[in-house]
Amino acid sequence: MKVIVLTTCLILACTIAKPQQTPTVINRFKLLITNDSNEFLLVKWKGNWEVPGAGYGDSTVVKPINEFLDDMAAKLGIKIKQRKLAGLFTYYMNDMTYPMIFSYYTAKLDKGQLKLGPGIEDVKWFPISEGLKTVPYPNSSAIIKQVFSSPQTVWGGAFRIYPSQGWRYETISDFYKMN
Repeated sequence: MKVIVLTTCLILACTIAKPQQTPTVINRFKLLITNDSNEFLLVKWKGNWEVPGAGYGDSTVVKPINEFLDDMAAKLGIKIKQRKLAGLFTYYMNDMTYPMIFSYYTAKLDKGQLKLGPGIEDVKWFPISEGLKTVPYPNSSAIIKQVFSSPQTVWGGAFRIYPSQGWRYETISDFYKMN
């Protein structure tokens, strides 16, 4: 009997002492860069064309956002100007516990020659209509179209994403103006 009580107390103590998992919100930045020909830049990553992006806070060095965006562009061999927040979007992935926040920024090409950044298979300028058809993620295409439709507006919205179902998505909150 003493062994059962002792074992039960030990299990209970371990359960109570187990540290609680801290919620993690993942911040991703997307950079919609346009050139003088009104084309926008896409990168081919893991076989798919998408807007250049990176996780903010992936390193131990935290930078001001403008510097972070400049670094993203520099990895592609270019310099940018006229950086502007275009939207904040919440993604609830059906296979993750916590949401992801996607911060979309727009910028204009300043100068430079495109090059392949780390993990990038190809990089190319696309006319907007062609680029929208090229991006395989329907929610990303919807965001890009919304941002380009009214570039002076900062947009918000929320989506539930189903990667295992061909990146199907549901709108949780329609696009709304944040400014």
